Amino acid sequence: MNVYLSESDDDDEILILAAMLADEENDGKIKRKCWVHNINKDRELFGEYNTLMVQLRMDPARFFMYFRMTSECYEEVLSLIESEIRKMPTHFRIKISPTERLAICLRYLLDIVYNIKDLKI
Repeated sequence: MNVYLSESDDDDEILILAAMLADEENDGKIKRKCWVHNINKDRELFGEYNTLMVQLRMDPARFFMYFRMTSECYEEVLSLIESEIRKMPTHFRIKISPTERLAICLRYLLDIVYNIKDLKI
């Protein structure tokens, strides 16, 4: 902190307070180097959804084990909520498709259910 002291004590106090306030304002801000991290840029090639979903759709038993519903039920749920969970595309990043959003949501909810079951004695 570079503070130049003046001839009067009142001015010194004001300068010190102003410098401290400026430091506090900068502490809470996150400085981003990029808008979308490189890991997220490559999710279409290497992400779990894009690599695993193709395999799950070919194996109905595994699909059911992963989502606890049939592929037909998944598509029906998706058709009911697709318009509600669809996001508009932007120039800054690639949007997450409604089917991927549903898959993420279902896996998250299943994880919560299994964690609650594990807590019971």
